[in-house]
Amino acid sequence: MGEYLEDRTLLATFPVTTTANTGAGSLRQAILDANANAGADLVSFNIGTGGAQTISLLSSLPAISDTVRIDGTTQLGYSGAPLIAINGSSAGVSTDGLDLNAGSNGSQILGLVINNFASNGIRIQSNNNIVAACYIGTDLAGTTARPNSVGVSIQSGATANTIGGAAAGAGNLISGNSGDGVQISTANANVVAGNTIGLNLSGTAILANNRGIYLLNGSSNNTIGGTALGARNVISGNTTQGIKLNSGPGNRVEGDYIGTNAAGTAALANDTGIAISSASNLIGTDGDGVNDAAERNVISGNTSYGVNMNGATNNRIAGNYIGTNAAGTALLATGSAVATFFSTGNIIGTDGSNDAFNANERNVISGGVILQNANVLAGNYIGLNAAGTAALTSNPGLGVQVSGTTGSRIGTNADGIADVEERNIISGINGPAILVSQPGAIIAGNYIGTDPNGTFAIPNKWGVQLGSSVTSVRIGTNADGVRDAAEGNLISGNSVTGVEISITSNGNIVAGNSIGLNAAGTGALANGTGVYIQNGSSNNTIGGTIVGARNVISGNLYGVRLDGIGTTGNIILGNYIGTDATGMIGLPNVFVGVDISNGPSNNTIGGTIVGSRNVISGNGTGVALYGIGTTGNMILGNYIGTDVTGMIGIANTFVGVSISNGSS
Repeated sequence: MGEYLEDRTLLATFPVTTTANTGAGSLRQAILDANANAGADLVSFNIGTGGAQTISLLSSLPAISDTVRIDGTTQLGYSGAPLIAINGSSAGVSTDGLDLNAGSNGSQILGLVINNFASNGIRIQSNNNIVAACYIGTDLAGTTARPNSVGVSIQSGATANTIGGAAAGAGNLISGNSGDGVQISTANANVVAGNTIGLNLSGTAILANNRGIYLLNGSSNNTIGGTALGARNVISGNTTQGIKLNSGPGNRVEGDYIGTNAAGTAALANDTGIAISSASNLIGTDGDGVNDAAERNVISGNTSYGVNMNGATNNRIAGNYIGTNAAGTALLATGSAVATFFSTGNIIGTDGSNDAFNANERNVISGGVILQNANVLAGNYIGLNAAGTAALTSNPGLGVQVSGTTGSRIGTNADGIADVEERNIISGINGPAILVSQPGAIIAGNYIGTDPNGTFAIPNKWGVQLGSSVTSVRIGTNADGVRDAAEGNLISGNSVTGVEISITSNGNIVAGNSIGLNAAGTGALANGTGVYIQNGSSNNTIGGTIVGARNVISGNLYGVRLDGIGTTGNIILGNYIGTDATGMIGLPNVFVGVDISNGPSNNTIGGTIVGSRNVISGNGTGVALYGIGTTGNMILGNYIGTDVTGMIGIANTFVGVSISNGSS
């Protein structure tokens, strides 16, 4: 706190020597005298023989209209904890504790306890003020709530105010208030840093505000946190949101712990960590390579959501740990890690710009992502520890849920800029890695079910699931011949299925992926089934006629399965099913390469035009058709039991094509 306590000029000093409400030596009289004396002044404290003292007001204090430093640290016995309390319990309705309205020269409020005011503990309507080392909304011990309605309110166009600071001892304890801890309304370029907001003094137990920090009415370019040592806010335990942004653009939240204890090791939940209903704010790092790690927020342990965007546009969530401890090594469960309801244009992870630091924009996420409408999820670890080496234990049963209107992208845009950095690693989920119920979603360039190098399995239960009646989803490449390889997903190691298209989901494309192999395409990382189309899902395409559209579906228990009556009109073409990525070496699907069972009809495996041939080799059985109602399916133009040249045998162990049990 030294930077706040040093006199920059010789100040006129007005001492407070009594706890009386009015009269000589009172705080009220000292403020009146400071207002009347032009220039910067000091209000000091010398009450009694020192120690803790409470000034109980019977009416509101005069607004501060001239620059002053009200310095509670001058009370005899001060050693880092406030000794002077200003109590507003008898001050009347709609009463503020201190009202700063001294233009642009800036006042300082230091080392006070401000509690029990019916309106704001501190109201700021001017510029360049500092509030530091205060307890706002608690008792003198910082352990019991003594609520103001709002702790600190910055309003009316006030700019460049600092609540707390990075210097040792500058942070405030802002807890126990019945409304917001800090409220910034119609105010820009303010800083809230180094504070404990919603917890007790030690940061180990909840002492809730309703909201921790609330930005509203167009407030822009404010900073919550910072990268300097000591700038971190701990914003936890608040009844509704830790931070709510219903504001203007350009606000930044960086370096904070939101929903944890002060050590970042245990949950002390807000209901929601950060709620955003505005545009163009940044949560976390800007990825410029300067202090990127220090810009990371830990947003974990919150009850409903880590980050909830509702009606939000063009925000960035980058470089954070969401749902983990501060080390990124253990789960601190949160309801849902990130959600985008009725929101568009938001980026969760990297923007893939052409710089060397895209990997720094990676979020480490546990607790699930709800991706609604046209938003981007790119370059994240979802379900893994920060090193990407293992699943976080007790991961919930969902990695990413895609819903709402059309247009979400999970993974790369394949523009040739930072395509690898745009890859999500979605692994270790005890459920579907990605569950899609939105038309037109794009899932491209991800590793789903493996480590970040694609060398070993970290299984999800399911890889990609398309839910009921989903259409026009692309899993893999658009097969335009431009950077197709970058768009292919590695979908391997998942315990049930790699890709599952179910319940009348029609017109979807699975192309250019490696399903069941390692990233090199040389060894198996088995899914239970590679691609499973069932329950009346029709007119889906697996593969394509150009090289870039080829799926390699190998190393699984089953390669491709078509199942159930009404599963019709699906096309499987141009794939390697049961070989390595070269099509020259067998990597068997253990039981069947292509299995058509229990009533699918009029599906096509292969074709007569160039590029439509599948290589179905090295499996237990190449193609199996089974069951009554399995009818009208066409298997044509394929190599079944040979390599890609058709010149070298890669035998299916049992049968090339099996037709049985009533299929016709």
